[in-house]
Amino acid sequence: MTLKTLKIIKYLKHIKGNDIRKCSRPNCGQASVEFALILPLLVIIVLAASQLGYCTYLKNVLEHAASEAARVVSTTNSENLAYEQVSDICSGLNTDNLDIRISPASGAERVTGDFFTVKLSYKNAGIFNFISKAFKKDLLIESVCVMRMECKS
Repeated sequence: MTLKTLKIIKYLKHIKGNDIRKCSRPNCGQASVEFALILPLLVIIVLAASQLGYCTYLKNVLEHAASEAARVVSTTNSENLAYEQVSDICSGLNTDNLDIRISPASGAERVTGDFFTVKLSYKNAGIFNFISKAFKKDLLIESVCVMRMECKS
């Protein structure tokens, strides 16, 4: 045998010997057991962080939709155009869970210079759906925009 072959055989025996000695200790495999115990907690933390990010995204979408609907009502005094604007902006959301309220509700009740309110409520049914079922209360994300009437049509 060549010198290179002898070195390889010696190296392989050294590795095999180290593996046998490592597993003969009482804490062999302890790290994998600890990881298996911590893994569910890590998964819950990652899911909660992603759900928090999604709720923040929903809040931003609702804020934008409420301000645009208020701008439309302020300049045109039309609830129908405001509802269309909200449905366009919130097209990626489940519109069955979206509630739109404009007060005063009638265009005849709004006078130039008066304030009106656009309120959007969205019932979130994400990962926290089990929380709403447990506490029998919906998890609502709300956005309110108050603006002054600029025109009377």
